[in-house]
Amino acid sequence: MEKLVKEKVSTGAYESPGDVVREALRLLEQRDAEILEALRRDIAAASEQFDRGEFTTYSSSRELGEIIKAEARKRLAKQAAKKS
Repeated sequence: MEKLVKEKVSTGAYESPGDVVREALRLLEQRDAEILEALRRDIAAASEQFDRGEFTTYSSSRELGEIIKAEARKRLAKQAAKKS
């Protein structure tokens, strides 16, 4: 990491290592804020769906787990097929 910071300063992109760190922290905060906002939107949408009765009831957590695993396997197979 120190090498990367020195490289950024040596190229003239930043005046000091502190400037590199400040920019990195600013970008990290920005990314975290974007993730938090996306989660809030998803929660709001899910809440609205629930209020409209748009949900599925499962008989057990095991049943739900099996459904999730099956869906994950389908998605992985689809991704693998795209790479081939």
